[in-house]
Amino acid sequence: MIIFLVTATVANPSIPLALPKTTAEVVDAPPKTITISINDKGEVAWDEQIISLDELQKRFKEQSQAAQKPTVQLRADKESKYDTVAQVMSRASEAGLSDIAFVSEN
Repeated sequence: MIIFLVTATVANPSIPLALPKTTAEVVDAPPKTITISINDKGEVAWDEQIISLDELQKRFKEQSQAAQKPTVQLRADKESKYDTVAQVMSRASEAGLSDIAFVSEN
């Protein structure tokens, strides 16, 4: 079987093709996603790590310097304070990150 597979691969050279040309553009990779969570105690987490609002602002500024700005996914507990959500959104906006998506359960 192995001899057949090796012989078949060598015996069949690649088929010459004239591929058609298109005008389609190459799509860029989707932007990086940052997940920010706010629990019912008002604690803010970057992915799984609890951080302060000052640290959040620092990280947002760092991420806004990337060639392609990331998307911020905001997950807020239904018992969290609106003020905390507003603070997170404000810091993202100040850093130039305007692509913010709210995550909810169906």
